[in-house]
Amino acid sequence: MSTGRGNQGGRPRTQGSEDDPLVTVNLHVRKSQLALLDELANVERTSRAELIRRAIDLLLTSLKGP
Repeated sequence: MSTGRGNQGGRPRTQGSEDDPLVTVNLHVRKSQLALLDELANVERTSRAELIRRAIDLLLTSLKGP
């Protein structure tokens, strides 16, 4: 039995850091929203998760105000 982390499978995380790690969040979206999100992710050549992180950043910045 290995005590190291080793290869856990899946795609490697490309963002996050030791100080601000990525965490998993589950949410429900409308089927139509998911389809549009997938289309945009394809056009932007990125992932759904990255688009959602960007959207959250924009929302938090706008709510924070000047």
